[in-house]
Amino acid sequence: MNGSASETGAWPPLGFRSRLLGAVTIGYVATFAACSVWYGLSPPNPTADLLFMAACAVGTLLVLGNIVFALSARRYRLRHLALAAALLGVWQFSWWTAGWRVDRRRQWFAREGKAGYEQAVTSVLSNRQLLTSNERALEEIVSGHPHASAWTNPDGSITIVFPVLEGNYRHGYLYQAGGQLPRNIAKDPDTLHLTNGWYEY
Repeated sequence: MNGSASETGAWPPLGFRSRLLGAVTIGYVATFAACSVWYGLSPPNPTADLLFMAACAVGTLLVLGNIVFALSARRYRLRHLALAAALLGVWQFSWWTAGWRVDRRRQWFAREGKAGYEQAVTSVLSNRQLLTSNERALEEIVSGHPHASAWTNPDGSITIVFPVLEGNYRHGYLYQAGGQLPRNIAKDPDTLHLTNGWYEY
């Protein structure tokens, strides 16, 4: 028997596959846009972060699928180029809404969050004779910040580091007492001035 497209196990027609990919892509774009708004307005949540990354991975597969269709199926090229552009657009939108979280966090810290750190800063500055140019842990000087550390700089200023989460040195707050931030910290694009001597990293 000669094989045909209608036989069991054969690929569906190209037009059907194109419409199916288009429907899945449109559904993804609509759902991801709505979820991006929810993500941006919700408080920090590790589960939500994982779901966000998983959704981005699915979107990557859809972009690749649409690009393959655009390159290999001339008849459907414009449709799939438009769908790929829509995916890129919703990603841009999602990064914008994710920024809402960051803005709220920074506003909260400048308004009231720093109060929880200022007593620790006062204790460190009162014991500055215990600090050297080598970074040292502050367990013996402050309480409530087990992973905080500090050191003195050549200009006599003091830099104090407060990781936000236990052991999470990739994000937290810095307090610079006098002088300028150390050059290696100041040139880091993730270092942002918040208020007075406070910075986020």
